[in-house]
Amino acid sequence: MQDFAVTLFSFALMCVAIGVMLRKAGFSLWWLLLFPLFPILVSIIAFLRWPILDEIARLRLLAGEATQSDIDAVMRRAVKAEHLGQSELALRLFQLLAERGIDAEAVRYAEQSIERLRTALQESRPSGNPYASPST
Repeated sequence: MQDFAVTLFSFALMCVAIGVMLRKAGFSLWWLLLFPLFPILVSIIAFLRWPILDEIARLRLLAGEATQSDIDAVMRRAVKAEHLGQSELALRLFQLLAERGIDAEAVRYAEQSIERLRTALQESRPSGNPYASPST
């Protein structure tokens, strides 16, 4: 019985440690459900694009210390946000790229994307009084 208690305590402690690592890396705690597949899971997570790296790249770009790989990461995040329908986030990221980008091609693409997103956002907003009742 004592061995079982030690094993259970060790398992719980490992779950907490892994949960903290997953949370800090920007992943959901639901990944803990896959704990029995831990060795395989570690291999998969090691090669995924970590969300925190995209945020670090954005902050470097804001600080004016971005490398080409940082610009590429922010561009990937902006395109992904646009495809997911997160137009306002995509617009902010493209504006950041247009202002601070060092690659002329990336800046040109960002400016074109800004125009496209602004047009789409203006078309999606209702015109006139938003509190008026619809006419029948």
